[in-house]
Amino acid sequence: MLTQQLISKAKQYLCNQGYTNSTIYINYVRHWNRLHKNVSETEYSFKMLTDYIDKRFERNLFEMSSDEMNLKEYRCYHAYQSLNFFNDFGSIPGTSMSGSSVRQLLSNASKNALKMYMDHLNQLEYSSSSKKYAYNTIHRLLLSCPIDHMDDAGVLGYLHRMGSKAKSTAKSEQKVIKRFFSFIYDKKLTIQNFNHLILTSKKHKNKKIPSVYSPKEVTVLLNYLRNHRKNRLRNFAIILLIAVYGIRASDIANLKLSDINWDNGTFIIIQNKTVVRLEHKLTEFCGCALADYLLNERPDTGNKYVFLKNNEELLSAISVSTMIFIGFINCDIKIRGRKHGSHSLRHSLACNMLEQGVNILDISHVLGHKSVETTQNYYAKVDITHLRMCELEVPDNE
Repeated sequence: MLTQQLISKAKQYLCNQGYTNSTIYINYVRHWNRLHKNVSETEYSFKMLTDYIDKRFERNLFEMSSDEMNLKEYRCYHAYQSLNFFNDFGSIPGTSMSGSSVRQLLSNASKNALKMYMDHLNQLEYSSSSKKYAYNTIHRLLLSCPIDHMDDAGVLGYLHRMGSKAKSTAKSEQKVIKRFFSFIYDKKLTIQNFNHLILTSKKHKNKKIPSVYSPKEVTVLLNYLRNHRKNRLRNFAIILLIAVYGIRASDIANLKLSDINWDNGTFIIIQNKTVVRLEHKLTEFCGCALADYLLNERPDTGNKYVFLKNNEELLSAISVSTMIFIGFINCDIKIRGRKHGSHSLRHSLACNMLEQGVNILDISHVLGHKSVETTQNYYAKVDITHLRMCELEVPDNE
């Protein structure tokens, strides 16, 4: 079978499994396309694949363990391994979503309870992402513990099985479940409140240290996205706005043409997370990058949003973060375990401003935090310059 035919069939297989186009492209197709570009219309074989890998990486990834690969190599290896497996067996391991819990039917009582809870979240004006997370979490719970047969033993068993998940994931899901338990008890859908089964641990705020990149590293990323990949003008304008103003990916995606006042050289952001209105002065560099994209690359369409895909569809927040994520992987920055999505640029802006002596209140205004305490508690721990001024001498032992 020709390589292009194999790639087309493997892509269709992933589509049939219910995966989104973005997931298919990012995790598989973009790697396969690069292979096809290099081997053209060659008949596919495992030897052809390993020869290509040897040439590209100067070592055979199939003869290495995952611990010996960097992140970029591992992602390529996973994609090529999947393609080879599909060639041999007609399927891709770990991609069947037919048994996904969210696709399984609930009992009528559980379905009604979930619908009532989602209507409740709508009234509270939860964001779409929060509602989706709540729906999936509660759906999994009700599959295991139907509301018409819910009891202590069943709930405890479900909570115990959550122990296999990451600690942060388990805690996040337990918060959602706890709110749901209170809701169904208040609505008299259960005769008892199961909240007491979820242990409450004391919350220590701001324990996490944000991932930060130096101005030099951010410049490397900017230059890479400016000169590589498709949609260079769009991607460069996006990363410049995030790096200079600390804008969240969701707010970049929601930026409208009407939000830009070219006469005054300003633009406004209504933050999706906090609904705080921000007005920024466009720097000359950012303004030129934005204008360059609008005039020379943006599709000619009546769409009201600034940043679009080539097919004129709205660019999502996930697409924004993914673009930056891939940029970090492919440029020469050594990530060293740091997170590398769009939010890391927001953290980097705040921390670099703090290091340069900018007032914490000004930083809070730039980021659009509702409270300056949020800024202070979150970023003070990475202000190494000023933390060193607080060091104490170790007394000599007497």
